[in-house]
Amino acid sequence: MSQELKYLFELGRIDVDAVTNWYAQNMGVNYLDFFPRHRCGDFGDVTPAERERNMRAIQYKQGAEITSRYPIEGGVLIITTMLFETVAVTVVTSVLDNGLPTTKQQHLERLAKIAKESHEDRGFDFLE
Repeated sequence: MSQELKYLFELGRIDVDAVTNWYAQNMGVNYLDFFPRHRCGDFGDVTPAERERNMRAIQYKQGAEITSRYPIEGGVLIITTMLFETVAVTVVTSVLDNGLPTTKQQHLERLAKIAKESHEDRGFDFLE
């Protein structure tokens, strides 16, 4: 008997970096398999403070960031969802153990750019 998953939030628009796509095609790491965990509150390898911040973000939603980190072969898969009043944006990034080619700063920059574009697509002004 299968148990129905209780999703805590929507993923919205999804953007996946080239490294993660390469992993999916060549290393058998399918980032789609991690979405249910992320949406159900299994945030992987996050600190207690990050978990608490994620749960607050789910509760209050607007302008909130939910981050999950899952170990994968040779690195870490990072899933970050930004929740806004009327839109959600999810960015998926893989950070290799050697730190290349995607860094945390690049991940955050991509997330901000995509969030801004999503708001502009819906006629919202995005405050930086």
